[in-house]
Amino acid sequence: MSNIIDTINYLNQVTTILVVTICLASFIPGVIGLLLNLIVFTRPSLRHEPCAFYFFSSTCLNLFIILIIVPVRILSNGFNTDLADRNLGISCIDRYLHSSSNARMCRLSSLKIARLAVGSICIFSIISYVHMIIYYEIGNTTNQFGVIIPKCNARKGFYRTFNALW
Repeated sequence: MSNIIDTINYLNQVTTILVVTICLASFIPGVIGLLLNLIVFTRPSLRHEPCAFYFFSSTCLNLFIILIIVPVRILSNGFNTDLADRNLGISCIDRYLHSSSNARMCRLSSLKIARLAVGSICIFSIISYVHMIIYYEIGNTTNQFGVIIPKCNARKGFYRTFNALW
């Protein structure tokens, strides 16, 4: 029985080391690549293109993920201390509208519409997750080593079921 527990602990340690190593290895190239994207998508020739604005917004989100989420994951997984491009479909729609022969459709591909769409998506995203601030609670739990640690969980009852589906 002790041999199985030792094997499980060893596999957990190896997994932790792999996650931290992969995160650290992708951190520097990721930041460099995203900064180069920012330089490209803020060029004067692309500033007025809605498609470039969508890619710029996606780059900003990915930069947030690389600079905030990855370090948190490294700390969480490696030291016990938790966004991919979602704009590709929107950019394809924009390209379709931009190349349309219908003038009405073509007007939908503008920087004003792009800013409105990105702003609306940001506001919608914040509003759609605000329930978590209200219905999550921090409780104490015991980990596999018998140490009491704080854990954030959805409230029991209907909300926990809703959250599982969410």
